[in-house]
Amino acid sequence: MSADPGSLFTDHDWAHAALCRAYPPALADAMWHPDGTREDHTLADRAVTVCFSCPVRLECLEVGLDEPWGIWGGSRPNLRARYRAAQDRLELVAEASEASARKKGLIP
Repeated sequence: MSADPGSLFTDHDWAHAALCRAYPPALADAMWHPDGTREDHTLADRAVTVCFSCPVRLECLEVGLDEPWGIWGGSRPNLRARYRAAQDRLELVAEASEASARKKGLIP
């Protein structure tokens, strides 16, 4: 399920500290939800810069990790896809390690 950007600020306790709240809604929408035009790409670059100074960047990234659109926690969709792939690989390694340890009797 996709996060609703309109409810982001009411659904999360940390969102009151988000730097993007200081931007007028129309500008914020263009910056954090670019449509792929050159102008929007430039605005998205500005959004990413704002995010890197934001005190709740990691919380925002966690909420937006599965989002296929927009800027979340200073990341674009392609970067979040790489994060998810790495997370999936780490989970597989952890499962394999646990299975191996169980097989060797190291854990019950």
